Amino acid sequence: MKMFIVGGGAEAAFRQMGFEVVKDPFKAELFQFMGGEDVTPELYGEKNTNSFNRFSRDVEEMGWFHLAQRMGIPCVGICRGGQFLNVMCGGKMKQDVPGHTHNHTLNTAIFGKCEATSTHHQMMIPSPYGKLIGWGETKNDVEVVWYETENCLCFQPHPEYYPVEMPELSDMYTHMIDEYLFHE
Repeated sequence: MKMFIVGGGAEAAFRQMGFEVVKDPFKAELFQFMGGEDVTPELYGEKNTNSFNRFSRDVEEMGWFHLAQRMGIPCVGICRGGQFLNVMCGGKMKQDVPGHTHNHTLNTAIFGKCEATSTHHQMMIPSPYGKLIGWGETKNDVEVVWYETENCLCFQPHPEYYPVEMPELSDMYTHMIDEYLFHE
């Protein structure tokens, strides 16, 4: 599958997971939004209380999101990328969740569970149209959300960090892409 990476990085890890990374968005079958600073709270109707954002990045990535939507290309996001897609699909964010940067169990209804690593201090609040796919200790600990209408998968853990050391997480990630974005 041909992947265009928005935000750069982790090309080698995605290749290890079986993706072909392309530099031309018009040749892509999937747009991959990457991690980084927080999403600007004003984009989801909140005042900034504890976010470390870069609005210029949000503006640039909004352009990529709208291009993908116009072209009918599915989008997937990791960490900040998942949070960004959640916001673009009408969701909001909890701006600070203390103690959330750690390894934990990712639970899912159809893929079972596996160990995951997270580096974010924020958490997604899905819109009513988002389907909860993965969670931490409880279903209030939102980790993976799917938006069917926009064909977006919002994935907060980092499967690209340890594709060899934590293959279960990378496998779960690629299976979710197939199941939800490509319905295979």
